[in-house]
Amino acid sequence: MAKKDQVGNAFDNLLGPEKKQKGQDDRDYKSIGIALMNDQIERIDEISEKIGYNRSELVRFAIDEFIKRYESGEIRTATETQTVTVLKSD
Repeated sequence: MAKKDQVGNAFDNLLGPEKKQKGQDDRDYKSIGIALMNDQIERIDEISEKIGYNRSELVRFAIDEFIKRYESGEIRTATETQTVTVLKSD
């Protein structure tokens, strides 16, 4: 499990310290509503309490991580195909 300082460093690297310190009037993000399952919310709350970030910061971190992994090719869309060789035995 990631430690608070490890996640904090990764979070700061993704968002930059300037975003975290902006006031509400000059923030560069927009609030949206998302639907989560109750168990997801509970787990997010547990993790955010352990690492010292609020729910919103943790979800932004998770979204940034997803985007980074998607853009690097680590996560592919379901419509992409691969050639698979199947060995057949008689």
